[in-house]
Amino acid sequence: MIFDTFQTQMEGGNIIENIDRVWDEIAIFQIADAPKRTEPTSGEMNYANILKHIQSKGYQGLIEMEHSISQPGKTGEKKVLEIYDRIADF
Repeated sequence: MIFDTFQTQMEGGNIIENIDRVWDEIAIFQIADAPKRTEPTSGEMNYANILKHIQSKGYQGLIEMEHSISQPGKTGEKKVLEIYDRIADF
């Protein structure tokens, strides 16, 4: 199963609780922030906590970045790369 963080948030939230509820079924995670399906840390979701939780459970699979960019052009692209760099340390 693909665990889509954006869709889960839009359908009621409780990301960490829902990860735990379906943990044995998850094959891959999709990451996008809510409410606009933009890059992590650009919206209401606490990706530091979410990614730390996924890591604490021993997940070593793929995390698919499926989001748009909140700022246009090179500024937005640079911001996304900076965010990826920061969340790599979660």
